[in-house]
Amino acid sequence: MRRWTTWITDAGGIDFPHARSVACVKREETTFSGELVSKERAWIITSQNTTTVTAEDLHDQVRDHWGIENKSHHVRDTTYHEDAQQIYTGTGAHILATLRNTAISMLRITGHNDIRRTTEWISRDRTRTLPLLSLQVAGRNTQ
Repeated sequence: MRRWTTWITDAGGIDFPHARSVACVKREETTFSGELVSKERAWIITSQNTTTVTAEDLHDQVRDHWGIENKSHHVRDTTYHEDAQQIYTGTGAHILATLRNTAISMLRITGHNDIRRTTEWISRDRTRTLPLLSLQVAGRNTQ
């Protein structure tokens, strides 16, 4: 089981530019029997006042951020091993990230949410790519 708890307090006394609030997100993972597997704390410094933002708001913002991370960056790294790439010159890294995002988006649009498994299936016979995408996209355009 995973449990997140978030606290927020005023940032008075913290010498950090524009700091208005400080929050702590505690993440705990336990087995179903209650045995602690891992515990982690993340600290957040924000320019939002405690009068305008609640712990629940910050909690949701952090969760939304990780949703994007899991849907995009995690998939790019686990499927395409992006972090292991060694492209450092020019705009090559940005261009490849854009191409990977495009491929992931096209697969999701056509209803394939298991990107790794679908990519492996396509890689075994690359002639599957265009028919897979064209049939799915064509089917969506007729609706």
